[in-house]
Amino acid sequence: MTLDINIELFPASISDSLHLVLATSLAHDGSKDDEKGWRDVTKGNGDREPTLADMFDYVCYGKIYKFEDADDGQTIKAYVSFGGLLMSLEGPYKKLTPLRVDYVYLLIKK
Repeated sequence: MTLDINIELFPASISDSLHLVLATSLAHDGSKDDEKGWRDVTKGNGDREPTLADMFDYVCYGKIYKFEDADDGQTIKAYVSFGGLLMSLEGPYKKLTPLRVDYVYLLIKK
């Protein structure tokens, strides 16, 4: 995996161990966020329901926009853009097939 992050917002180095999650919704029940519009997801905001974002330190919203098959036929690569910050995720075909061209959240914590 290759990932761009904003190190001013989330200081990290190459040797850091990170926990990453890709999700299509921040709701614990998996319900879509499509019609809710912008909302304050700041930690400690008592006026809203808890979300997955509460458990992570860095959250981005972006789009899976492209897939590439490897020459071996067993590996694929997914490309995601988070407003200019890019991620490429490479792995076994069987593990990455649930991913689709869609909007996703990237959640990270150390």
